[in-house]
Amino acid sequence: MLRYLLAVSFLVFGLAGQALAQSGNLTQEWFPNTGWSGPPSLTETTSLIDYSNFDPIGQPENLSVRISGYILATEDGPHEFQVVADDGVRLTVNNVQLVESFAVQVITLYAESTPLVSGNWYPIVLEYYNEVGASRLRLQWTPPGQSLSFPATSVLSTSAPAPVIDITTPISGDGLVSQAEAGAVVISGTTQNLGNDRTVTVTAGGATANATVTNDAWTATLDLSGEADGALTVTASVTDVSGTTVQDSESITKVATPPTIAVTSSSASLSAGETAVITFTLSEAATDFVEADVT
Repeated sequence: MLRYLLAVSFLVFGLAGQALAQSGNLTQEWFPNTGWSGPPSLTETTSLIDYSNFDPIGQPENLSVRISGYILATEDGPHEFQVVADDGVRLTVNNVQLVESFAVQVITLYAESTPLVSGNWYPIVLEYYNEVGASRLRLQWTPPGQSLSFPATSVLSTSAPAPVIDITTPISGDGLVSQAEAGAVVISGTTQNLGNDRTVTVTAGGATANATVTNDAWTATLDLSGEADGALTVTASVTDVSGTTVQDSESITKVATPPTIAVTSSSASLSAGETAVITFTLSEAATDFVEADVT
């Protein structure tokens, strides 16, 4: 853990006598004690955590706040989170506790990193209390390849955006799986609000295949050679980092047995000038069999 005692001046954002901005994207609950117990005295939203000597509920001491929501990773790799606090503080990201220092202390900086995957929304909880004296709380981060900054509003949310998965249709180009295609049926699709590296599970009958999401797209190959001819339901499912599972389903028809055609004539033999009725019997329905196909 990187920990500094700071003996420098900070820009002060006083909160006495006023509520915090309501246009932000994290929820914060203020409690009239140092243990986040009982109902909060004030619940609001914020997009910028940079407070000094605050008094949002009419008591600058013996108070606590819990700030929670979701943060969107914009890059792959370790993201460093920096917290400045006076007094106690705890930071949890993606259900991993990065910082915990419950003590009456001077202004102290904590910096910890955790690996995140671009495109994923991760739960974040920042808990703080001020027991006595001056108060200070600030949260910043450093995504890979970027500079230290306050998280932008676009990467904060009070709730995780719902993940979405879609199967690209028609499967096999026409929704029909032929005998030649049955051993390797390509199923592809797209996702939203999931990010990279999530595993998509694709099933149809007793067949199963997995795919990995990359740049909001995925592709799996199913072996349907062991499935009976007829209608099949293809289902693709995926679970996001918060444990929410979504799925999409599409119907296909397996026609691995080659179609047949029987030809019969109303007459076994014909003489010059005679006619006969020729009948073509197809083993399955067809919409593109026309007279020009007969030679």
